[in-house]
Amino acid sequence: MSVIFPPTGSKLSGDDPVHGGGNPYNASKAIAEEYAKVSSRQRTPNQIIYPTGVTGANRFRFKCAGSNLVPTLQSEIMMSLSSGGWCLVDVRDLATGIVGLLHAETGPKRYVAGGTFMDWQEFHAVVTEVTGRDLLCSHSERSP
Repeated sequence: MSVIFPPTGSKLSGDDPVHGGGNPYNASKAIAEEYAKVSSRQRTPNQIIYPTGVTGANRFRFKCAGSNLVPTLQSEIMMSLSSGGWCLVDVRDLATGIVGLLHAETGPKRYVAGGTFMDWQEFHAVVTEVTGRDLLCSHSERSP
């Protein structure tokens, strides 16, 4: 998802441009996207999907989402930005969406597979409810 962030409009879209800078992860995604576009023009049209933070049933060993969530739960402080939030999609829902794309009769397209979005205040409330701990919520401004 980070490869098409920040969005050009008020929400992320499969039509947003790919941003390859900033880190090797985004750079690799941008290279893969360009390869897929060239391949799509030369061969069979393909679909590209951008999932949000993917979680799954009975599986808490996820990379990006877990690497952000675990330190938060181990701390007394929850950091947040002035905008944005936390967006997670269940891997089973993502799989259903991908299967749908395999059967769709469309040309090359890009899709965002979003899940449940919580702004930072909602996320703080859920963490408080689930853990019984009211973490200090520290807001910081997004850097330019």
